[in-house]
Amino acid sequence: MSDTKTTNGLTQTLPNGVELVWDDADIMSSYANVATATATQEEFFLLFGQHQSWKGVPEGGKVEIQLNNRMVMNPAAAKRFAAILVRSLEAYEERFGKIGG
Repeated sequence: MSDTKTTNGLTQTLPNGVELVWDDADIMSSYANVATATATQEEFFLLFGQHQSWKGVPEGGKVEIQLNNRMVMNPAAAKRFAAILVRSLEAYEERFGKIGG
């Protein structure tokens, strides 16, 4: 797969000759330090949010998590995403060292 930068993102040519153009002109970024997932037969739901328990949580305490993003995917897209995430984590750990916890 070859990669070339475009004015709005990245263009990739797959081994079968198909060209993917990743257009990031309208991309939005948000921060999450908490994530979870759930699914139905038809869709996967990835939920992202933040907890702000900066002082720690006393035993028996309560942590409030503000969910602010939900990504919905079909099962095939979710499986591809999971594989990409695994490869990305492996590359990260190879470069920066093992991630704890």
